[in-house]
Amino acid sequence: MKNFKKSIYVSLIAFITIIAGCSKSDDDNGPGGDQGSGLLGSYDITIDGQRYSGTVDSEDENGFALATYAKEDGKNLVGFVLNTDEIIISGGFEYRDGQENNISLGENGDSSIGILISALGNRGYTSKSGNAKVNIRKKINAPDGSGALIAADIDFQGIFYYTDSNGEEQTAQVSGSFKNNIVGL
Repeated sequence: MKNFKKSIYVSLIAFITIIAGCSKSDDDNGPGGDQGSGLLGSYDITIDGQRYSGTVDSEDENGFALATYAKEDGKNLVGFVLNTDEIIISGGFEYRDGQENNISLGENGDSSIGILISALGNRGYTSKSGNAKVNIRKKINAPDGSGALIAADIDFQGIFYYTDSNGEEQTAQVSGSFKNNIVGL
């Protein structure tokens, strides 16, 4: 898991550097669906029956969405983050080929999702059990071959835990989707 986290962080830093070097004039690079749209990502999440949804686009000052991909020791490694003023969704998955439609989430596994919602006093939810599905729509490989920036759809459902105002661990039923796009590359 340590190598997985290191790979994801290195990939995230490399691609943030690449994205920061892109100018507005780079935003429409022709066909590809995601390029030029300005929509970086979207989310639609339900926590114990309460729905949270929204988008982040290239004009949002405090928002971003990014997902990376790498392959290490025969495993697929996906890391992702979506950040807005209202919500932060992040996580990482480690899975073998053919398992992208049934990735196990768990506190002892190599795949997890975390959600932080400002409207709930910055309450954080972490996956405890459940499953996820990843659909990689597009990859842009890093020049050094260390990984790729990806446009992906991620669907998930499961039991997440959080700490209530009394310091007690509680669980919640959480389901939803996260989508990120590649804009400007």
